[in-house]
Parts: sequence; structure tokens; C-alpha cells
Amino acid sequence: MDMKELIRDRLQGMEDLEHRQLLKTLMTNVFLQLEEHNTQFHSQLEKRIFEELDSGAEQYDIYCSICRREVLDPFHPFLFPMVAEDLTQEQWDMNELMDSITGTEVFKLMTIFMACDFLEIEKMLDSKRHFIGKIITDRNEYEIELFVQRNQSYVNEIEKLYHIFLKNDLQWNTVHHPYLAKFLDVYIKPLNDIQIEDGEKIEEVIFQLDEFDAFKHTDIIPLWNVRQVEVRDIVFPAPVHHRINYEHRIQLDKLGSEHGYLADGDPKLIRYVKRTEDALIVASEEGEGVLWDVYQIANPVEDPINLSEYHIASNRRKSTFLEQYIHKNGTLIRSVAEISRVVRSFELEVEYHVDQVEIMAHGSIAIETYPLNRFLHDNVRDEQDRRLMVIVFSTQGERNFTTYDTLSYIVAEIQLVFPEYQCAGVLR
Repeated sequence: MDMKELIRDRLQGMEDLEHRQLLKTLMTNVFLQLEEHNTQFHSQLEKRIFEELDSGAEQYDIYCSICRREVLDPFHPFLFPMVAEDLTQEQWDMNELMDSITGTEVFKLMTIFMACDFLEIEKMLDSKRHFIGKIITDRNEYEIELFVQRNQSYVNEIEKLYHIFLKNDLQWNTVHHPYLAKFLDVYIKPLNDIQIEDGEKIEEVIFQLDEFDAFKHTDIIPLWNVRQVEVRDIVFPAPVHHRINYEHRIQLDKLGSEHGYLADGDPKLIRYVKRTEDALIVASEEGEGVLWDVYQIANPVEDPINLSEYHIASNRRKSTFLEQYIHKNGTLIRSVAEISRVVRSFELEVEYHVDQVEIMAHGSIAIETYPLNRFLHDNVRDEQDRRLMVIVFSTQGERNFTTYDTLSYIVAEIQLVFPEYQCAGVLR
């Protein structure tokens, strides 16, 4: 009950109207003004504390999704294709395809998306199965053999982003893209017994993935809120006070200062990068003008006409005092309670709970997660000496085909807190 409700309750309980009017006048002129002053003061204090803790980290949150190529919005306010080549339909080099299937080299046919959970995909990949397809030409049909492998091109884009984060002295948070592990590359095995006639043109290649074929999609592309932006003007540097380095100032006014920005270039040239309200400043020993590569991490806004039916995921954390304090000061207590706090800090579609944490021998339990930061290398600890930390999770939310991928993201973030262990997850 606040002060106004308390005064209203007391006034209503008074039967003497004269005393009620006197008390109302006294409370209105003295206590209510004092209460409003205190409330305003505490609000300003709270705002100032949060502003001091605010590191601007939310400008570097990564948002991810997927969509069908035919509904891709080229003017989407913040989601862009991870690979620019995905904007166009995959075209086959007919000569290369024919040389491959009649030679000794495999041929990458296409990249497909499997709309099933991680465990189903692992089952298909571990079986190392080959599938049957057909090459249809303008004259004949030829039976071919195909196999699938996990796609690496999109993971390479995340690794590239990680190294750019390092150059900009920014803390790395695992990218939560629950769809990436579902992209597979389809390869055609060479078949020496096929003899394609001269002048014969390939019109179509069809194939089936047996019981997995119902999950197959050939027109899905991954999206995220990262893109390279064009900085047309060469930045002419200004010497800093010690005249050893030069500051290259990249103006952000025209690009939109509300977004996050990263500078990329030769690591030997970049001493440090700092962000101001309207500019990105790169300190370098280079005294001449440099055309820096600049990447924009677009600030998410609500799109009233979203044609994609897939959920947008992110690695955004809840904006609480505790989270901002830990992010700014790096204060961590390595305990089970800390693991639970990390899990609760994510802004996820479904909440997960930590039921149990156990240290086990490798191979003693079936793991249901996969590492997302394979490009992070520990040069201090021996991989064989790291014990296995198994985290048992539960959730009341509805499970879908990205449940284990989201779980893998959570475990990957816990892994950053506990590098001395090899972290893995299991869902009850």
C-alpha cells in the first residue's frame, strides 16, 4: 500500500467531516508532496545507477532466424542473409557436375535444411548412409548415389564474427542460432559407369532421403542482424597526444547511431577500437587514410508485416540490475547456484530449469547437446584432463524441433563460465 492509498483509507474511516477535511488538507500540503519528492528522488537515483552500469552491450546482441527464399524481405529492418550468395537460387555448373560424376571427385549439389531435432540429424549423419537419386537430362535418366554432411559455411561466418569481436575488445557471447546445425550439404558420389553423351544437357536432379525426406527443405536460408555496411569516404586520421598512434574516426550519423558497429581490418593495424555516440574510432599506427571494413549489428524493431513463420532467436540477456552488474564487473561465483542464475538470465521463448549437476566420466551418459564455440581454443588446459560436467535440465514448455539446439546454446554459455570442465546437457 502506497502513501496515497494509506491516506485515502484513513480519511474514509473518519466520521467527523470537519476533522476529515483538516486531515486531508494537512496530508495534501505536506505529506503527499514529501512522498512525491521521495519517489522522484529514488527514481532518479535508480536511473543514475543503471546508467552507470549500462555498458551498451545490448547493441551487440545477435538476432537470428530463417525464412524461405521466396518470402525473403530485402528491406527487412534488421534481418539479413548470413551469406550474400543465398539471395540467388543455387545454380549448378553443368560441366563441373558431369566431370565430377564421371570422374573421381564428389560434387556438392546443394544445401538443404532439415526441420527435425538435433538427435534425428545426428542419427542420420552417424549412419553414414547413402541415398539414391536421379539425374534427368534432355535425353536420358541416370541413377546416382548421394550422401550428406554438416554444412560449415554458416558456422564459419560466426567464427569470422568472433574474431572481429576480439579486434574490437568486446566480450564474446555465444550466438544463439538454433537452426544452423540443421543445414546439411548434399554431395553426389562419382559414378564411373555413367556415360553422358556429348551435347546432353542436365535438366533436373532429384533425390529422396528415405524416412528423413519429410523433413527436407531446399529453399530455406539463415538470417541474422549482422551486415557489412559501405563506408564510402576514406578516413583521414588525427594524431593522439603522444603522437605514436592515430585515431581514425568513422562517422555513424548516416548509418544510424542506434545500431552496434564493429571495425575490421588488418589486426596489425588495429591498436584498439572505441565507440562514441556518433562515431567509431579506430586507433592505429597507420598515419595514412584507410578504408576500414565496418559491420553493423542492427537494432531490432518490430516488423508489422513479417512473412516468415519461423521464430526469431537471440542471445539477449534480461536487463536486470544483477545481470548488468555482473557484465560490467565480471563477478562470478563458480557454483550450482551460478549455473542456475546463468540459465535464468536468458530471454528465451521457453524457460529451462537446472535439476542436477554431476561430474562424470566421459562416455558414461548419452549427451543431448553439441558445442557451439568450437573455434574457441584453450591453450592453457589439456583437453584430455577436463572432466565432464553434465547438467540435467527440465522444462514445462512445449518441445519443438529446436529444443535441443536452444539447450546447446545454454550449455555453451555455461561452458564460458566453467572452462575447466567439458560441459554437456541432458533434458528430462
